[in-house]
Amino acid sequence: MTEQVDTETPDFVMIETYKSKEAAQKHPQEPHFKHLFGAFEKEGLFAKAPYLAHTATKAGFDLDRSLL
Repeated sequence: MTEQVDTETPDFVMIETYKSKEAAQKHPQEPHFKHLFGAFEKEGLFAKAPYLAHTATKAGFDLDRSLL
């Protein structure tokens, strides 16, 4: 997890890799994920609602998917 540091209201970013779009959509419904985000909400860490962003790697280490 990373935190944006150049603003008064930082964004927290979790970077995860999934084998399919279906797996990415299922993960937020898992009990451990709900527990984590419930704790974040209880502590007031969300300045805005969490969302799932689908991205594509264009360069760097992530292009070697054989390591996953």
